[in-house]
Amino acid sequence: YFTTRSDIALQLIASPDQETSLSGNLNMPVHTNRSRKYSLRELVSVGKQANRLGVDVFHAPHYTLPYGLRPRSVVTIHDLIHLRFPEYFSVAQRTYARLLISHACNAADAVIVDAEFTKADLLSSFNIPSEKIHVIPLGVASLFVPAESAIELKSDLASMGVTGPYILYSGGLKPHKNVATLLRAFSQLRTRGSARLVISGENFWDQTELATLARDLGITESILNVPADQQRLLRLYQGATAVVVPSRYEGFGLPILEAMACGTPVIGARAASIPEVMGEGGLMFDPLRPEELTDRMEMMFDDGGLRLAQRAYGLQNAARFSWELCGARTMEVYRAVVGGDRVDQSPIDRSTLSPGGLNRRDF
Repeated sequence: YFTTRSDIALQLIASPDQETSLSGNLNMPVHTNRSRKYSLRELVSVGKQANRLGVDVFHAPHYTLPYGLRPRSVVTIHDLIHLRFPEYFSVAQRTYARLLISHACNAADAVIVDAEFTKADLLSSFNIPSEKIHVIPLGVASLFVPAESAIELKSDLASMGVTGPYILYSGGLKPHKNVATLLRAFSQLRTRGSARLVISGENFWDQTELATLARDLGITESILNVPADQQRLLRLYQGATAVVVPSRYEGFGLPILEAMACGTPVIGARAASIPEVMGEGGLMFDPLRPEELTDRMEMMFDDGGLRLAQRAYGLQNAARFSWELCGARTMEVYRAVVGGDRVDQSPIDRSTLSPGGLNRRDF
């Protein structure tokens, strides 16, 4: 969105490992910062670098908002996983996250979150004015579309070792992702003889507890662990009978929209931001009750009419989210912090998304 506007001069500060890819894909200045990530030096040096660049607005897309910033600042906080799942992190990591999130909430002129759920989560944990938090949903990449050729799709899936009907899970394997519930639910499928569970992302078999559970449930032969780049993931989405998002905690949940944009039904946990992203017509289940998930998967395998209805609903729901809309909303926040105006948080009229409204500035 921002790269297509003529009224913004966008500049990026990036680590050395990110500089090459960003410089090659974006026509804008990329400034290197060699500080170690999450270090005190980073928090100070990035602030000094932004000050030297003379920007009007500094946007930190993570909770690590630098100290000593002179320009107006915006921070995006995607979730509070450090607070909600402390068992994943050391005492130092948890303390660092809480301090930095608190600093970001207090020092930034505006805070952006991806979902109303995360806004409520922030308000319950930090002393921050509600009007300072702006809910701006993420978008779905234009890559994710329904398959044009069933023959080509089947061939591409076969090249990955995927044949026959399957349920797809795409994501991480930490405990809050609730994959154990998915394994238990899948093991109870009456139609499991021909169905497969495809897991894309991390190496499933390296996860001792999950691999042991799969063996105890007798489903190891039914699980396919497929590493996938974006193009292969597209094919996995397009060919799945359904995509399951069983997580107990998500700040947003991009796989929901990616699958829906491909015309694939989604079964999501009734937890955190997932219902918000799935919409009222989504097919959901209690994340603590694997039998409910089993029932939803059975319905998807058995009921062609339901699959068609969920396909149509999903395509319509995914169309509510776009990076253009996300960019336009973010632009409203920039405009407000520079000019001191109130941000309009009502739905955006898509006819107003043409460039304009700001003088040329640096961000």
